[in-house]
Parts: sequence; structure tokens; C-alpha cells
Amino acid sequence: MREHIGKLALFLDIIASVIGLGYVWRFPYLMGSNGGSAFLFLYILAVLILGIPLIFFEMYLGQKYKTTIICLFKEKFRSKYVLLIPLFLIFVSLIVLSYYSVVTSWTLGYFFTSFAGFMSFDSYIGSVLMFAAFFITVFLIYLAVRFGLKKGVNVVNYISSVLFVIFLFVLLYFAVASPGFGTAVKYMFSFNASAISLKTIVLAFAHALFSLSLGFGILLTYASYSKKENLNFTIGAVVFSSILISVLIGIIIYSFLFSYGLDLASGPRLVFDVLTMAFKDLVFLGPIFFLLIFLIAFTSAISLFELVVASFVDYYKVKIKKVALIALVVLIVLAIPSLFSVAVIEFLDTVFGSYLTIFCAFLFLLLFLIFTKSFSTLGGRIYKLYRAMLYVDVLVLIILFIFSFFL
Repeated sequence: MREHIGKLALFLDIIASVIGLGYVWRFPYLMGSNGGSAFLFLYILAVLILGIPLIFFEMYLGQKYKTTIICLFKEKFRSKYVLLIPLFLIFVSLIVLSYYSVVTSWTLGYFFTSFAGFMSFDSYIGSVLMFAAFFITVFLIYLAVRFGLKKGVNVVNYISSVLFVIFLFVLLYFAVASPGFGTAVKYMFSFNASAISLKTIVLAFAHALFSLSLGFGILLTYASYSKKENLNFTIGAVVFSSILISVLIGIIIYSFLFSYGLDLASGPRLVFDVLTMAFKDLVFLGPIFFLLIFLIAFTSAISLFELVVASFVDYYKVKIKKVALIALVVLIVLAIPSLFSVAVIEFLDTVFGSYLTIFCAFLFLLLFLIFTKSFSTLGGRIYKLYRAMLYVDVLVLIILFIFSFFL
């Protein structure tokens, strides 16, 4: 029997899904390497242009059809070849999860080291602790999904969401008091149009999709567990929260970065270098913050794993235990290259986390908007506006994907 969740549970599940390493780890390093305030401006623009209609798109389909992505394609398209598309979306999400779970495990490893003084990033990579933290992380992801949505995922989502909001403002207090605060604010909000490039545009729009968990069917999966209801509040709350948290995280990370004179273009290691320096002075906050980052990254990883497991459980009508175990083994195998190389993580994040995320969103949106009648009967001004915005998004995604070939 399919589980059902209420409006609050749905909102918290989606918030927990979107608030993860996309904000704390990915956003600062992409912004630092791609134009600073120009990247932030384009990201906010992308959230409004792509985020609002695409959140509606996935949640509406989930609530209407009450199923996951493979079964949805099977129901709406009779050709077996079309099923290759949801399988491709799931494959891309698995690759994203493979390196995402490695970075998530870094936060757990740093939590352990924070009690005895932080290891340098170079010392941590390849250490026994790194491998131990990874296997603990993926096993916990497996357990959370294995025990079902209400018993496993929701409990973690609720706890981490509340703790994140509380501690975010605690850390913001120390960031404001740091000597780099003024420089950070200037860096983030002094708009520099000359910093806008083709690469900045593509990566900013792709990050909006990535951070909001769009294009893979994650929000569709969560919405399939909920009752049909007005989506406007959830959409508005998610969009507002994503922009606010991006700005706050940016202020926090860059305040400490400028305080200690660290390199803006450090890549995937940036946040770990920044925070280990900051917590040498804020010793008592180190364990709490890295545990908190682990929790929010963990819940986002759960969302990706839930997408994979739930899709095959619905399609093959098998028990979740068996599918979750198989998915765990596949995840560990796919994560091996990322475990041994930060350069591999940066490459996969660029290709799968950016370029193919755009392509996945385009495929998903195009097929359901153009080749089905899923949205043709929608009435009311707001829903007609959503539908019109979705057609605009098809064109935007085509342009972005074409641009990505020239980077």
C-alpha cells in the first residue's frame, strides 16, 4: 500500500531535499570561480524563471498520477524505447549521488576530526577515516530509505531542517562580527556586469536546477505521496527559502574566507578549507556545524536514493528491501573513482551536475508538455501562467544546453 504524507510533511521533505550540499558546498565554490555577484544575480534569476514553473511541473504530475518516474512514462507513452528516458534520468541522478555521497562523507569525517583538531584537506583525502566515513554514510542512506518514508526519511528531515535554521543564524552572528564581513557583502552584492560570461550563465542556471532538485523526478516522487492540494504556498516557500539560504550561506562562507585570506577559486575543497580555518577560532562550533552540514547533505542524498529505489519498487512491484540493497551496491561501485580523486568529483559535478542536469530537465519537460495532455485542462489564471512559463522554459533549456557545448 502506498504511503501518504500531509502538507507539512511534503513541504519539509522538499525543503530537506533542496537544502543540502548544493548550498553549503557547491554554491560557494561555483560563485567564487564564476563571477561572484554576477553568478548570484543569474542564480536568483534562474530560480525565478526555471524554479517556479518546474517545481509546479513536477509536483503537479506527482499529485495527479500518484506514481514515480518510470511508471509515469510507461503510463503516458506506449513505446518501450521512451522508457530509456526515465532510465537515463535515474542513471544521471545515480552518478550525481555517487560523488555527492563522497562529499557528504567528508562532512562526517570532519565532524569526527573536529574534536581533536582538524586534519588538513590534503591529509584527509585518502586517509582511513575518509573511507570509514564514506561507508558509514552510504549505509545510513540505505537504512533511511530501507525503513520507508515515514519511519526513515521524514524523521531525519524534520530534525535536520529545524537544526539547520537555528544554527545558520548562530553562525551568521559570528560571520557578521568577523573582519571579512564587509568585503564579503561587497563581493556578493556589488554587481559586476563584465563578469557575466557564457560559462557563468550556464553554470548559474544549471545550479538553480541542481539546488532545487529539479529535472530528475525527485519532487515528483515526493509529491506522489501527498494528497491533491493547492501548490502555490509550497512553491513560494521553497523558492523564497532557496534564495534566502543561498545568500546567507554565501555571506557566512565569504566572511570567513576573506577574514583568513583564502583563495576564492579553490574549487570543491573551498568550503572545507574555509571552515577549518574559521573553527580554529570558533572551536566549540566546529563539531556542531559539521554534524549539521552532514545532516542536511544526508537528507538530500536520501532524496536521490529514494528516487532510484521508489522508481524500481513501483515499476517491478517488488519489496523495498531488495531494491534498496541492490541500489546500495551499485552506488558504492559508482563512487569508487570519486573516492580516489577530487578532480574526478569536479569533472562529474560539471558534466552531470550542470550540463546533463539541464538536458534531463529539458527532456522531462518537453515530453510531458508537448506530447501529452497533462496540462491542457488546467483552469485558473495562476495555472495558465505556470503553463505559459513552462513553454518559455523549454526554450531556455534548449538555449542553455546548446551553450554548454561551447564551454
